[in-house]
Amino acid sequence: VHWKKIIPSFYVFRPKAKWKALWTDAHVGLGLIGLPYQFMFAVTGVYLIVGYSIMTPTVQSFLYDGDAAKIQEISGFTGGPEYTFEGKKLSEPTKIAPFIEKTREKWPDLAINELQLINYGDANMHVKVGGSPQFEDKLLGTGHLTYRVSDGAVVETEDPYAGVGYADGARNLMLRLHYGDFGGYGMKLIYFILGLITCFVIISGVLIWLTARDRKATSQAKRTFNSWLVRVYMAVCLSIFPVTAFTFIAVKCFADTYSGARMDFIFQFFFWTWLVVSVLLLFLRSNYLANKICLILGGILGIMVPVSNGIMTGNWPWETFRQGYFQIFVVDVFWLALSITALLVAFKMKPREKTEPNRKRAAKPKNLSSM
Repeated sequence: VHWKKIIPSFYVFRPKAKWKALWTDAHVGLGLIGLPYQFMFAVTGVYLIVGYSIMTPTVQSFLYDGDAAKIQEISGFTGGPEYTFEGKKLSEPTKIAPFIEKTREKWPDLAINELQLINYGDANMHVKVGGSPQFEDKLLGTGHLTYRVSDGAVVETEDPYAGVGYADGARNLMLRLHYGDFGGYGMKLIYFILGLITCFVIISGVLIWLTARDRKATSQAKRTFNSWLVRVYMAVCLSIFPVTAFTFIAVKCFADTYSGARMDFIFQFFFWTWLVVSVLLLFLRSNYLANKICLILGGILGIMVPVSNGIMTGNWPWETFRQGYFQIFVVDVFWLALSITALLVAFKMKPREKTEPNRKRAAKPKNLSSM
């Protein structure tokens, strides 16, 4: 990044210039606009992903001899009690809704966003209902009630409106900044637009990098390697759209019959499908075809997301709107709008025409007989 040029270039936008200049101006301008968001998203993402998946087990092994309880005590995290599995069947069918209603009666303004079933179907089954205060009431803090299903008694309580420790507060702040759940749909829309800007800046930067090195002065071996590298990058990036839509459909249709944890099914299906589609796109050897196929495939699969939801659950968009299930309604309408837009863009795309360089006609030899 040329730091001395980034500020002056931010104010330069040439809408009537060539496409190369237009893409460069948009890359610089949108990149600077989205830079604070990208920095925040990267820092919180590293904390949540690397901190928990890589650093915490390492610190626990080397500094605390693998004692998870010790590191939780020092960091301020208090683990809940463990409930043993008795191996006896629960005498009566379980209804979850009454426990949610009891939690709402105790904390009417609590935004319930967590439901955990412990020892499902066992005589020692427990239901944990948790949530967080509304963002206008309190930015940090979470709470929950844990019920014993056999008699409906509350066995554990964590008040969401009580004081928050440093570790819990830092983690909650990172979560809220990363996911943008401290606001309504307006905040989510801002996050979505900034996310699209980030994707545009990354992909446009890769293509600009390739164009700047596609010159006659560059050796053919380097040009071939650069082209191959960009094709790999574009295949990985573009395939996320259809793979995400396909994962939505798979979760709705097949996740309930999966024997393992639901999150394991999502991870395995998403990442393996992503790998397969990325490899298949490489065989096209064309960024244009890869882009068009991903838009068409993602558009078709995206339209099938609300269709599969309606078939499997009966929650068609008009039903979710009528019954007040606005979160499901917004997701379905979003997929429809995004898919239709992707299909329109895909069918309007045209391959770039390669123009032959102008060649001067060779001068005709003079007629020697006339001399």
